[in-house]
Amino acid sequence: MSNNSLPPFTTEPENNLKEKLIRSIWLHKDKYCYLFESDGSYRLLSTERRGQYTILPDGRSVLLAWITDSFTETLLVQEDGSLFMSGGAFVEIGIRSEASLSANPSIESNTVYLELSDDRSHKFYEVTVNAFDVIIRYGRIGTIGQTNRSTYSNLQKAQAEADKKINEKLKKGYLNAAKRLPLQRSLAGDEWRPKTQIERQRFDIV
Repeated sequence: MSNNSLPPFTTEPENNLKEKLIRSIWLHKDKYCYLFESDGSYRLLSTERRGQYTILPDGRSVLLAWITDSFTETLLVQEDGSLFMSGGAFVEIGIRSEASLSANPSIESNTVYLELSDDRSHKFYEVTVNAFDVIIRYGRIGTIGQTNRSTYSNLQKAQAEADKKINEKLKKGYLNAAKRLPLQRSLAGDEWRPKTQIERQRFDIV
């Protein structure tokens, strides 16, 4: 009795790779945070960039087709199971469930702008938390300044680092200049009020 049926097609390697991609947060070149969704889409945190991914049946490579850019990339699975693309490793830095990103695909950024202005210096210090990124911009008031960006494994770590940086500057005398008023309470919970008559006059506080 002849049997013309084809051997069953297995998608186990493909499914395993897909589960690996969507359960985690991935960092590429110490700069870009990737999130992969179960519907075949992916995006970069803190940007508008996004696209569609296709896992090949052998489970050894993933085609990334950018929607916001006119090019494609190939994510490769190495022999040891690690991921590699465009000259840089894909590093797993967190688990999706930690930040509940699947339920919160859009996370608003939060910025605190501080200034220190006296007879000796006129400086600003700006801290922005954008999902897993903490972006710090600093320099002389009136200039663009310098920018540093750090990426953390979850939202809590990013916010904690931002709070630490802000509190350090508050203790050095920086003031919240976003609303031209000092912070009434530091992020560590310490009360702050302007101590001198000059400070009170500057912020119209009596």
